[in-house]
Amino acid sequence: MAPVDRIVYVSSITTIGHPAGPRPATEDDPWDPSQDTSPYFQMKGRMEERVLAAAHAGLPVTIVNPTLTIGAHDRALTTGRLLLPLARGQMPVYLRGIINAVAASDVAEAIVSALDHGRVGQRYILGGENREAREFLAIAARIAGVPTPRIPVPLSLAEGIAWLTEIGHRFARAGWPLFPVSGIRMMRHSQPVDSSLARRELSLRETPIESALDEAYRWYRDAGLF
Repeated sequence: MAPVDRIVYVSSITTIGHPAGPRPATEDDPWDPSQDTSPYFQMKGRMEERVLAAAHAGLPVTIVNPTLTIGAHDRALTTGRLLLPLARGQMPVYLRGIINAVAASDVAEAIVSALDHGRVGQRYILGGENREAREFLAIAARIAGVPTPRIPVPLSLAEGIAWLTEIGHRFARAGWPLFPVSGIRMMRHSQPVDSSLARRELSLRETPIESALDEAYRWYRDAGLF
């Protein structure tokens, strides 16, 4: 079997911990299991822990942690679960917090760069601009040609509604709900992040988020999704 020169593990921004002081989070902020006890986010953290342990044992693996990734060819409708309801006028409310979004093309290039330039056992936040959620949604709404969500909803209330919706959909066998619990709980991990390490070592680009959103919505339109 041929030796493996480098592995790039694509993790999640949810495994980046919250800093103690008033600064953006960095790769040095460790994951805190108590931050979110849901199985989905616990799985993300435990998986990354195993990868880091393997790196310390000699496996040539580098870790990248993308933030909200936006662009064309979103066939699995990952970010589309946020952007499409907005474009369809199904999202009159919003959750307060910080959204860090990055162009999918920038993430792809940084992952390739990590194969050549990433340090073994190092995490790299692949992020873009830190924006207030309402500001981010206002930009997306303008590009989609719909009104901006103006009513803030407390996270606890949104989570409760999401739980009831998921239970109702399960009993009715109605498929995936419009706003699943995992999507709502992402805002628990809302925080500004610092991507300067990836910019220095992986040459992560800084595509304006307006360009990424425009590209995404053009693809959604061409695909007949709204």
